Amino acid sequence: MPEKLTPLDAAFLEIEDSDRHASLAIGAVMVAEGPAPTDHDLIERLNSRIRSLPHAADLIHTVPFDLAAPTWVADANFDPARHFTRVGVPTPGRMQDVTETVAWIMSERLDRDRPLWQCWLIEGLEDNRWAILIKAHHSLMDGITGARLFDVMFDAPPSSSSPTEKAAPAEPESLYGRIVGAYCSVLETPQRLARRSVRIVEGTAQLAGDLLIPSANTSLNGSIGRQRRYGAAQVRMHDVRTICSTFDVTVNDVALACVTSSLRSLLLHRNEDPSRNAVRTLVPVSVRSSNNGTSPHNEVSLMLPFLPVDTEDPLDRLQLIHRRLSRHKRGGESGSGQSITAAAQYAPFMSSAWFVRLAMRVPQRSIVTVVTDIPGPTDKRRLMGRDIVSIYPYVPIAVRLRLGFAILSYHDQLTFGITADYDSVSEIDLLSQSLEQEVDVLLRSTRTPSPLAEPH
Repeated sequence: MPEKLTPLDAAFLEIEDSDRHASLAIGAVMVAEGPAPTDHDLIERLNSRIRSLPHAADLIHTVPFDLAAPTWVADANFDPARHFTRVGVPTPGRMQDVTETVAWIMSERLDRDRPLWQCWLIEGLEDNRWAILIKAHHSLMDGITGARLFDVMFDAPPSSSSPTEKAAPAEPESLYGRIVGAYCSVLETPQRLARRSVRIVEGTAQLAGDLLIPSANTSLNGSIGRQRRYGAAQVRMHDVRTICSTFDVTVNDVALACVTSSLRSLLLHRNEDPSRNAVRTLVPVSVRSSNNGTSPHNEVSLMLPFLPVDTEDPLDRLQLIHRRLSRHKRGGESGSGQSITAAAQYAPFMSSAWFVRLAMRVPQRSIVTVVTDIPGPTDKRRLMGRDIVSIYPYVPIAVRLRLGFAILSYHDQLTFGITADYDSVSEIDLLSQSLEQEVDVLLRSTRTPSPLAEPH
């Protein structure tokens, strides 16, 4: 039987259909060094591996009048070569030439008469480098499943342990211990369910309030055009971890602090007031369970915190972000978002599709930007024998979001990909520089830490 798209997967198609300027494809740019592979070799790699990705060889089949959810059907004429293109930048190509090429490619919508992905080889970079851009529709995968693209493209990583090494056998649990554990679990289950229900209700109320209350009026929110700008930034993961250990924060906290600094710099550059309620951001949260890691569907919820662009001191901003995110996580927002999308599976698809279209007709003024983090390979990887130097992520924008930030960890790097509307955000270099400078400032603070900021 053809597999149906989930309501969340289908929603990305509905949003794209409702916004003629949106292209809802996610992507990753992988920069490699050494001679670029031939078209034949790269297509052979795709041909031998791409089918391991769910629905990479499938088309989307829609039902007239939304009487049923779209389904995935096999493409009888599937040919990976039709999804591959080689382009060049003027030599010696710099990173700016790559980002401009990525912006041009990602501005265009994927052809729905073919499986919804593309592979672009960008050659002509300086220092004997080249890049691969993988582009896939958001209905096909989320950030977690998108990380499987790395396994499809890259060479197999070297084994981390000797074949002769064996893990120590786990100590068997006694029958008595299993019985006691099961009994305690039964007693605790009603309490856990009750607490979870309360958190979901509170989180749903919080999400509804966040969506209804508009952010302060700034130039960061408004209509967008079809063209995009793309910027990239990179910091050392060692520096980020030093900041985390010194101030007891997470990598995600530091990344959001960098985004906050860049948006504050942009507002000040435009002589606008970076007020307390100027920037509410959509932070996708993976709700993928450990036993559901292979699901091909989008499994994300969201948080909607305000970024403290009004706070001048970088360390104060970092601590505020840490406290706000902790509060949002405790508040059950991500659980409520997951419950809403789960409940949508039991409603007629027509009603959910029409709801998305109706919502798209109402200009939203609450969310200003999206910030998403994507797990990348933790070890150095290679592609057809060439070293992968860096990986930069791409997140799409739509529905009056003029800016989007994607964050990816790779080996000893934390990289940022900035997506911007071409017409309304020309200061892409300012955003990239501010992201990198914020880590430098916070790193200097680790040598002379100041007292923690009081809650605002």
